[in-house]
Amino acid sequence: MNPTFSIVTAVKNGLPELIRTFNSLQSQTNHDFEWVVIDAASNDGTLEWLSGLTNINGGYKWVSENDKGIADAWNKGIRMSEGSQILILNAGDTYDPILVETFLTKVSDNKITCCHARIGGSDKPPIFYAQPNLLWRGMHVPHNWCSVPLSIYKSIGLYKNINHSMDFEWFARYYKFYGVYGFDIINQALGEYALGGHSDINYVEGFKFNEHILIANGMNPIKAKLLRSIYTLKHLLRYRIRKILSL
Repeated sequence: MNPTFSIVTAVKNGLPELIRTFNSLQSQTNHDFEWVVIDAASNDGTLEWLSGLTNINGGYKWVSENDKGIADAWNKGIRMSEGSQILILNAGDTYDPILVETFLTKVSDNKITCCHARIGGSDKPPIFYAQPNLLWRGMHVPHNWCSVPLSIYKSIGLYKNINHSMDFEWFARYYKFYGVYGFDIINQALGEYALGGHSDINYVEGFKFNEHILIANGMNPIKAKLLRSIYTLKHLLRYRIRKILSL
């Protein structure tokens, strides 16, 4: 029988982060999932490690080859998936042991199911709350903690091969069709979002892409530019605060 969940992980030369993600999946209290790893032809030992995995919880499949970026890797993983629900879990991010068990009782065939996530890097990590009512202005749902029915990907399409904000572009497209009624929220933080990933490092460019996405979805250009400025400033201040606290 096919698993309920396909958990897609994209990685490139990030073996320590990949192992961290793997360990969180091995700790799941329910194994009704498959792990689909899309490796971008890494040369740091990832290929050898993937080849040597045996006796793991849940199903497992992987591919290692050149790709066209993160969105291309996600799309490749979705096409390889056999589950009816798709979760994207990037290398370095983790799920709490009860995530699969909890989601299994909550997911539906026609809505996205999300929970909250902790933002790593401190003893008292802040929470990234799932707030789909704010998707009109920015990425306010933690992508890696959103279970998307495979049928929805088939209905509205996969991720666009853009350099930044490929997740926000997809969720903005979904939100335009379904609004807040297209989401069910689990009011728990069930994992940890690791800082230092693509969107965290490239936040300036990411917010520029967000501006264009908002305009493409009908927002006034002046309002979109103002939102970009506000989000960029807030992220910069948070980055500087984290840097000071780490000294």
